[in-house]
Amino acid sequence: MTAAARPIRRIVLLAGAALAAAVGAVVASSADAHAADGADFDPGMIIADSIFYDGDAMTISDIQAFLNGKVDSCEPGYTCLKDFKQTTTNIAKDAFCDGYTGQANQSAATIIRKVGKSCGISQKALLVLIQKEQGLVTHTWPSDYRYDKLTGYACPDTSSCNPAYAGFLKQLYYGARQYKVYAAYPSSYNYRAGETNRIYYHPPVYQDGSWVYTCGSSNVYIVNQATAGLYNYTPYQPNKAALDNLYGEGNGCSAYGNRNFWRLYTDWFGSTKVDPKKVIAKERRAQGGADGWLGKPLTGVRYVASTGAYYREFEGSVIAWTPEHGVHTVGKQFVAKYRALGGVDGGAGLPVSDGVWVGKNGGGRYQEFTKGTIFRTWRGAEEVDGGMLGYYWSLGGPASDLGWPTGAKTKHDGPYWTQDYTGGRLYSDIETLIYVGDEFLDLYEDSGELTGSLGWPTAEVSRISANGGGTMQTFSSGNASLYSSAAGVFKVSSGMLTYLEGLGGAAGELGWPTTDKVKKAGVSLWTQDFTGGRVYSDGTTLQYVGDEFLDLYEAAGELDGGLGWPTSDVVVVKANGGGTYQEFGDTTVYASSHGVFAFTGDALADYLAYGGPEGLYGWPTGEPESHDVDGGGVALPFSGGTLYESSYGTAGVRGAMHDFYEGIGGPDSALGWPLTNKERHDGPYWTQAFSGGVLYSNLTYLGYVPTAVQEDYDTYGGPSGRLGWPTGEPTSYAAEGGGIGVPFSKGTLFESTHGTQIVRGAMLDHYLKLGGPDSELGWPTTDKDKHPGPYWTQDFTGGRLYSDSRHLASVGSSLLEGYERYGAVTGSLGWPTGDVVHRKYGDQRSFEGGDLFASAAGTYAVDGRMLTYYRSIGGPASKLGWPAGERVKTPGPLWSQPFTGGTLQSNGKKVWHTLG
Repeated sequence: MTAAARPIRRIVLLAGAALAAAVGAVVASSADAHAADGADFDPGMIIADSIFYDGDAMTISDIQAFLNGKVDSCEPGYTCLKDFKQTTTNIAKDAFCDGYTGQANQSAATIIRKVGKSCGISQKALLVLIQKEQGLVTHTWPSDYRYDKLTGYACPDTSSCNPAYAGFLKQLYYGARQYKVYAAYPSSYNYRAGETNRIYYHPPVYQDGSWVYTCGSSNVYIVNQATAGLYNYTPYQPNKAALDNLYGEGNGCSAYGNRNFWRLYTDWFGSTKVDPKKVIAKERRAQGGADGWLGKPLTGVRYVASTGAYYREFEGSVIAWTPEHGVHTVGKQFVAKYRALGGVDGGAGLPVSDGVWVGKNGGGRYQEFTKGTIFRTWRGAEEVDGGMLGYYWSLGGPASDLGWPTGAKTKHDGPYWTQDYTGGRLYSDIETLIYVGDEFLDLYEDSGELTGSLGWPTAEVSRISANGGGTMQTFSSGNASLYSSAAGVFKVSSGMLTYLEGLGGAAGELGWPTTDKVKKAGVSLWTQDFTGGRVYSDGTTLQYVGDEFLDLYEAAGELDGGLGWPTSDVVVVKANGGGTYQEFGDTTVYASSHGVFAFTGDALADYLAYGGPEGLYGWPTGEPESHDVDGGGVALPFSGGTLYESSYGTAGVRGAMHDFYEGIGGPDSALGWPLTNKERHDGPYWTQAFSGGVLYSNLTYLGYVPTAVQEDYDTYGGPSGRLGWPTGEPTSYAAEGGGIGVPFSKGTLFESTHGTQIVRGAMLDHYLKLGGPDSELGWPTTDKDKHPGPYWTQDFTGGRLYSDSRHLASVGSSLLEGYERYGAVTGSLGWPTGDVVHRKYGDQRSFEGGDLFASAAGTYAVDGRMLTYYRSIGGPASKLGWPAGERVKTPGPLWSQPFTGGTLQSNGKKVWHTLG
């Protein structure tokens, strides 16, 4: 059995010769022998806490001087305590002591100082403990045994000491630490401060097979923790015989441990208690003395026998000293209230603390007294006492949700008592203590308070942060709770409350009430609104409609409308950006950031078949859209695409394909209704079939191929062939009976009554710049053809397109026969250098080698000096008119060329013409 729970200790009995030896040593070495008087021993307060738990009571030099004064010299061959040294080891810090740092050759005085400091135990008390247990302070021939069992820690009376705690340091450290353990866990030990304890005078004796206490006991009110610790360490009190012979033996029923501790301390260090008169006088000086705010004394120092307290009244306040709490002055902020309560004889009693500041809930101070506590804020001062005070502190006092008291305790018929606080009202009867939150008080008062429809609160106010935050409190009557939030204060009761709690209360999906329960006129139906929706109840059914659906639900006629009763709770879905849905029979209403939309019938079935809001198509973004084209159908828009229902079936379009499709007009476009869903191919690329064509998409291109040219496209090799990928929407042209141009990454496929042909590369760019099929070139009629040179040509209904590595030009039908007759791009005319000029009776165009003229007279070229002259006289608009034949050489030499109005001639140096 360790010192933590030892009922018997041999060393404390000190019977016979052992006692005489120990006491003789004390008397011989004490300067104040017989200073103690047994009549002064108080079993309820052996030593004051302020003295016992003073870890700075002595310095190393103080201790060494004290030890030197107790022993002049040691017997040869022995080491007295004043000369003892030990190489100490480290001891880890814990919750009770701050640990110990070891060092070589530390003196006993050093070890005693450091242990007292670490554990907060007076070095004076440790010296007394050492003497009480082993007599080492005054011993002149101590054995090693006394050092090993220094304080008797872990040394049961019925067996050997635990060797793990042997030695001077460990015995002293763990002995001192044990007193801190007692203080930390007072309810775990037999003797407790603040209670009346039964304490025996002598250990039990063994009689007839059992242990029996034969010397009696008495009830002792233990005033303080230090005294309780001494009894837990040495569990007996001295009887009258031991106290009458304070420095010797008592009788066979005497025990001496706690007597000797008190006597030794008193002999060596003076009183184990504080002199209240001196302490009160010192406190008065600290408060300003005779000239301070306390003013003149009104009484002498008075003693309160029931508590052992002392006090003195002054003009300005009261100073009191109590054994448990020391000396305190009633603070300036509390004096008026204290005296209004009756002063020292009133409801507060004596001060047991100084004023304490608390910054929470607006801030204020409080001061504790023997019968209650006074709290002071800018509102004034109020006392809280009795059970209300204990309950108040259990909540956290003024820092709690209840806040600061704002009124005095009031008694009501019942009886019960109330007291108001900034955070509510506290109610108390003989058995119950509970408060109602301030936010609920108006409604609670209207209900009749404790005797009303709500009855007693059954729990404190609960704070809930969810759904915007608020508070709630439950009550005993009517299965009711009150809720307070930004929406106001409302009661939820009976079935509504049970339903709300089943959904998680205010922290659940239904959230905070925003109205009281309302009965619908003429029917057995009740509703109550919450931040998360509206609850409907007909006495049998309880169900809510989510707040996000209420506008639509009300517009539909609520329960009497087309939707009827909700058949599910609101379901939260996190997928695709998140949202909620709720079922109403065959209809489901969906809500997300895109809006609120109802789906039913085939539309709902198709949507769910694709996974609903968790599927590929996500959340509805609009109402179904009807289209009359091609037998009609419906488009169902969603965040991930659109589902289309038509006579072709149901298919969806998503992603970039969807954006393209809707951009060209959706089902109303030439692409028509989707026939299939998107299909993935190696590459990768995707296709989707529509009634008007096939839509293609890869990571670069997006476009569609109309049904009319699909076969040609496939013939050309599809995406990997000559045309490559469709790159957009086909263009319709009205020229020459109409047709389309389908753009691809490698060219454009033109389909018309003239056939289906590809135009590619620079030729395509030039062709489209001219206006494509709507230009004078018209529709392509052949594929591109390569010629020596090389150069390329492609024929159109309105002419021919020519191209080589440096040139690109077209020649219209009116000039084409003549241009080819002159050798085209490799002939005398070369490449066109200008556009066609349409004149009144024909066309003219400039080329590198001359101008080509087409009229009713034929198509002929004019070049060189003749052309320059011809232009100078007005060309075809002159009287010379249009060329009517080729230039020929005649003798002279002369060159001549016929025109419709005459002849143009040249001798190589001069050009002239003749008319007629």
